Amino acid sequence: RESPESAGLEGRPGKSLLKMPPQSEIMQVVHGHVPGRRFQLCVQAAAAAEGAEGALRLAAGGREVVVGVLSDAYTQHVMSYAPDADAAQVVVENVSDDFGCDIFVDRVEVLQQPPREELVGELFALLDRHGSGRLGADPLLRFAELLGFDSAREEWDVQYKALPAAYGFG
Repeated sequence: RESPESAGLEGRPGKSLLKMPPQSEIMQVVHGHVPGRRFQLCVQAAAAAEGAEGALRLAAGGREVVVGVLSDAYTQHVMSYAPDADAAQVVVENVSDDFGCDIFVDRVEVLQQPPREELVGELFALLDRHGSGRLGADPLLRFAELLGFDSAREEWDVQYKALPAAYGFG
């Protein structure tokens, strides 16, 4: 298995893109590259003794965000993808209404949190990098609400529609 360094995920010299847990704790890593951006999704075994849950971590722009707590069944679902699977596809499929939006659950912790708008935009840019609309307004709104967005739906619609232009799509 490749180390994060050999997979080209080290970010700037001397700075790790994602603080990786011990190799034995990593269940699966899905990584990819977008021009000008790197991202990594890591399904990690929980530190809790029961070990029934894992955390889905999104590293973007040198920041780490825990975007959800995963049930064991969900973890097995994500692990069914090959290590070189399209991380955007993995995540977008699993924030769809059909899947129940299991990543966007109550116990979300944001580490080294930049402004909410930046995090929302970064997630959009990473997961909808082709401007395909795969990450729709509703799943992204749920993520924004977890980060503190509490304005009217009309304001969210305006912000969401501005994302493609802000991140160079369309």
